[in-house]
Amino acid sequence: MSFKTPLYDYVGLEPNEERLRAIETVESNITGDTSELEDISTLCDEYGEIMSLMSLQRLSNVQAAINAKGFSKHILAYAVEWDHAVANRVETEWKNVKKLEGTRRHYEKKVTELRETVHSKEDKGKTVSESQQQRLERNEKKLDEAWNAHESAAERLCVLIEEVVGHGWTYLYPLVKNLMKWEVNRVIREKKLYNNMVNTLDSMKNLSNKDTGTDNTEVTHEDFVY
Repeated sequence: MSFKTPLYDYVGLEPNEERLRAIETVESNITGDTSELEDISTLCDEYGEIMSLMSLQRLSNVQAAINAKGFSKHILAYAVEWDHAVANRVETEWKNVKKLEGTRRHYEKKVTELRETVHSKEDKGKTVSESQQQRLERNEKKLDEAWNAHESAAERLCVLIEEVVGHGWTYLYPLVKNLMKWEVNRVIREKKLYNNMVNTLDSMKNLSNKDTGTDNTEVTHEDFVY
């Protein structure tokens, strides 16, 4: 599509200098804010003349970049934050439960060994020393404390998991709502932008009709090949 050929204005023509500066201004600092999309929408409204495919593609690329940034900022960030918060809390509680379980098992084994030693001496008619008896009692107390700590932590973890599973939808609702709003707005803005393509195709067809002497027929959706 060489410069100044009949199709150049409809295909390869770049946005004029003013619009190009406006597009580059938006491109240079994309944050995903709605105002940036409105700036692109305004550029479409102010075009007036036929928009070339090159100009359409340029605006489309900017719009896609803004949409992606907005998706990351308003939807993906929420999902990541929620997942991070829930996963971190559950993981922390789970590690604590496993640690307490290890402590409990340690004292279970120790108490079992001490009891076997004491019972063995008693069975043989030997006297159990006071220090051995105190050691057994001391470790039995530690086992009881370890057991209670492990049970309490495991119970808290179960309640937390039930809360996450049972009420997770309440945290999912804002995510789904924002995702749907983002999708609806994206479709509306893209439709507004790509409607310009129909006008461009219509003008190209008029150019072709004048050149070939065929009927000047307006482009319809039936003319598109999907």
